[in-house]
Amino acid sequence: KELVEKDPQAVKAADLGGRRPLYIGVGYNRAEVAEYLLAKGADVNAQDNFHTAALHVACSNDLPLSLVRLLVEKGADVNAVAKYSGKPLDMALEIGNAEIIAYLKSKGAEPTLLTFETFRLAPALHRIAYPWGMRNNVIVFSGPEGILLLDSGFTKLAVPELRKTIGRLASGDIRYLINSHSHGDHVDANAVAPAEANVINFKNLDGQEFKDRMSRSDKPFWKDGDRELGAPFLLPFNGETIQIIPNPGLHSPEDILVYFPKSKVLCLGDLLLAGTCPAVPDPIVYLGFLDNVLAAFPDGTTFAGGHGPDLTKTGLKKYRDDLAAMIAIVRKNREAGKSADDMVRDDILRAYKAEYSFLDWIGPDSLIRRAAAVIK
Repeated sequence: KELVEKDPQAVKAADLGGRRPLYIGVGYNRAEVAEYLLAKGADVNAQDNFHTAALHVACSNDLPLSLVRLLVEKGADVNAVAKYSGKPLDMALEIGNAEIIAYLKSKGAEPTLLTFETFRLAPALHRIAYPWGMRNNVIVFSGPEGILLLDSGFTKLAVPELRKTIGRLASGDIRYLINSHSHGDHVDANAVAPAEANVINFKNLDGQEFKDRMSRSDKPFWKDGDRELGAPFLLPFNGETIQIIPNPGLHSPEDILVYFPKSKVLCLGDLLLAGTCPAVPDPIVYLGFLDNVLAAFPDGTTFAGGHGPDLTKTGLKKYRDDLAAMIAIVRKNREAGKSADDMVRDDILRAYKAEYSFLDWIGPDSLIRRAAAVIK
């Protein structure tokens, strides 16, 4: 209160993530703070960098109905779309708070419709893309032995429609579900697979559970001097010997690559985000990883990421070269004494924003901050 009394514009101030005082107060379940800020002119529909408003925060954190009602009565849009997580009702349905669900519906709230897009990668391989949120990808590999999925997506609400979409692409039972890593936006719809399906992830690759079905190669997948991609685990299924290559540490501690050699499709999870900048703390180290991938996999390979479109090898090379060019611009400005804030303000990577802002929160401005942090 003291800050706002001294400077009434403080109610509109935002941190680097775009979060304003109302958003933060609601997140801490401080109804009295929210009421005070609204009385002082806070914008009830202001969104952060993820396009999330205070009402989304209240609904996604299972906060009291009284706080949700306060926001709605003060003008919160019950159908506001948070670009990467949907509408307030989607969040309430995910949590399962019956009171909030009923209240929002009484105020005209509607859920986001799920109609998946599908893309053919190879005769037996398809990519299913979520139509909203962070546009997660689900890979479907089918054949006489059944179905293998790679990742499932970010919401359990998608499970019924996801099952229908898989059924239109492939017949048979889901036998395997591989998670490229354990982040919630890749595993939260794992219930799409039946209980008897085999769920494979980084943590259980080397366990007893799959000893009778998987073996591990005794040599790296690829090696050139001191550069290599590690020894893969081999899973025979549907006429392919699927190669699961552990590659932890770039995006998460549990990253794996999944390669279908007959189909010439490499699935990289969040180690590839075509159309945006990489979600890695050290983009310079990531460049080295891309160089290894480009050297290791043959021409004609399709590269499928965890979000966004697929790339050909030519497309991946362009992605790598554009990333290197952006890092070079940051380096030049860093050497000239500019801070990351200076570079963001000067919009030094504006020429790349149209092509690399598919997920705008990890677009070129985010790359500036991460590259500047590791350039000495």
